[in-house]
Amino acid sequence: MATKPEILRAHLYHFYQSLKRYKEKYLPLIFGNGKIEVKHAAYVCPICLQQYILVTEKGIEESADFSLDHFPPQSVGGNLSVLVCKKCNNEAGSNYEAALLQKMQELSFTKRHAASVLQGNATITNVHGWYRTELQVQSGKNLMIDFSAREKAKFLKEWIDAGSENKDWEIKLTIPRVNQQELCRAFLKTAYLICFVNWGY
Repeated sequence: MATKPEILRAHLYHFYQSLKRYKEKYLPLIFGNGKIEVKHAAYVCPICLQQYILVTEKGIEESADFSLDHFPPQSVGGNLSVLVCKKCNNEAGSNYEAALLQKMQELSFTKRHAASVLQGNATITNVHGWYRTELQVQSGKNLMIDFSAREKAKFLKEWIDAGSENKDWEIKLTIPRVNQQELCRAFLKTAYLICFVNWGY
């Protein structure tokens, strides 16, 4: 069993009472239409409603791996969590939740908060290629461009090392815009899980 017993106990105590109201939905999922129900407690992934954890006298059965999903994501200060299947957790993190962090960084940068950072891509006059770049707000609200890849990028390193010898150069910085659809999905997921934690299934 991958899920820690104390976490599972807390989830069963908090959510199984509401899940029992929907026997016609979850019993076929777990036992199939032709099987006889046994004495049990259960927890179903609140996002996909397809994966489950079943506790019977014989032990604990998980249809998939489960993990704690933090919402909003910890990267933007989220401190609430609930068990979801790992597939749902991973897909949210890789497909759309990064948009929340990007939006928070954008808002912080727009207000010129110290140490705010925007990530983008830069091209430089007479330097081959484009380079991942950070635009940072420093104390006094001055801006600094940081080329974090300078040690690995030959042409960029040569240009930086040339220093004052470089003349008539221009940096064009492209900052990707926040994907609004991904941002909406992240907000909706957070709102949905807050409702789930408070009211159950």
